[in-house]
Amino acid sequence: MLTWGERRARRRLRAELRRLHDLYAPDLKQKKGGEYESLLSEYLSERDIVATQLDSLESDELLRRAHRWSVELPNNAWDQGPAGDRYLTAPARTAIERAVRDERRKEIKFWADLLIPVLSLLVALVAVIANLCG
Repeated sequence: MLTWGERRARRRLRAELRRLHDLYAPDLKQKKGGEYESLLSEYLSERDIVATQLDSLESDELLRRAHRWSVELPNNAWDQGPAGDRYLTAPARTAIERAVRDERRKEIKFWADLLIPVLSLLVALVAVIANLCG
């Protein structure tokens, strides 16, 4: 789970991505040829820096969840962005999310398998006692 500061940073980075898109999109629609290529290159460069920071932040959060659920990281899981930020690759992110989800399901199943029979027994005892008393 993200901390307050991390959630705030994620909102700021997402807003920056939207701002960059809104800033460049109208000009990209109007430009042709070399001007278009130059402007597109500039936009993609700026967007990649912000997107990498966002990926790095989300990767850190996923890494904490993986450690919490004792999930091992796959080989070659990390990539590095233009600003030096490290982030999980898309296949690694998918594999870790799937593994965390599976571990959570195992935990829920364990507790359900433990508690459902106990609760059923309690309900049955209450019904028997109510039947004897009433």
